[in-house]
Amino acid sequence: MKNFLKLLLALVIGLILGSVSGLGYFYYKEIRHFRAASWETAPIVVDCTHGALAKIRVQSAIDFWSGYDHHVAFVEMDPSLKICSQDHIYGFIIIKNSNFPWPVLGETTRIGNAKGQISSALIQLSVGNANEPRLLEHELGHAFGYRHMNIEGHIMHSDYDMSGWDFWE
Repeated sequence: MKNFLKLLLALVIGLILGSVSGLGYFYYKEIRHFRAASWETAPIVVDCTHGALAKIRVQSAIDFWSGYDHHVAFVEMDPSLKICSQDHIYGFIIIKNSNFPWPVLGETTRIGNAKGQISSALIQLSVGNANEPRLLEHELGHAFGYRHMNIEGHIMHSDYDMSGWDFWE
């Protein structure tokens, strides 16, 4: 019985250390590379802004990224409350309203694994700014695995006023 408990303890410690190191590696890649991660399969985009985001803005942002070979499985503009009550669902990019202090217009969080595969993303857009040009495109860029590129005119520039429509890796 004593050997069984030692084995069980070793197994639990190994699982914890393995999980922590795997997540640590994912976030290390997030910091070190412009394209930090990618989706294994096309994600589903869900608009949980309850009408704050115009359908044409969502389609325009998706069309922008499809030009760079980033595709979505489909877009749900009228999702259930059950889906919108969650922040992360495997295979989904969920878009929600949020109240950010000025000058933050949006924020995206990704969850993924040590192989750099994204499993879910949450885009939060500042109430009243959701339809600003380039904002959703920028946040979808994060959801597709990109980090900031502080070059004037680049869609992934961290400062909205310095961003533009340019994109290159």
